[in-house]
Amino acid sequence: NGVIGSGNNLNGNLNVVQGNINSVQGSTNVIAGNSNTAIGNSNNIIGNINTAIGSSNTLTGNLNQVLGNQNTAIGLSNVIVGNSNLAAGVANSQIGSNNVAVGNSNSQFGNSNTAIGCANTA
Repeated sequence: NGVIGSGNNLNGNLNVVQGNINSVQGSTNVIAGNSNTAIGNSNNIIGNINTAIGSSNTLTGNLNQVLGNQNTAIGLSNVIVGNSNLAAGVANSQIGSNNVAVGNSNSQFGNSNTAIGCANTA
């Protein structure tokens, strides 16, 4: 059951990537290849989503806050997409301790929001 929680966190990230695709209409054709890759990963985690729907609902609120920030950094979201794919791999390696990592990942959401602001300044 602890492993299932990590699956939910990854699904949340995938949803954020979808938001970037919708907000970058001009370059959707370029990002379409990446979204297809992300879809394959979500299919591998579908079984876990069904058994931990409650946890995914808790993360939904955070995703909504992140979406607002993505809208202000659309130009840099293409670069951030590549980083999120690497972060997904790290989350997979921490599945064993996900119960503790879940709290930390929520803090990471806050840090990523701050990083988006710095990218805008850069």
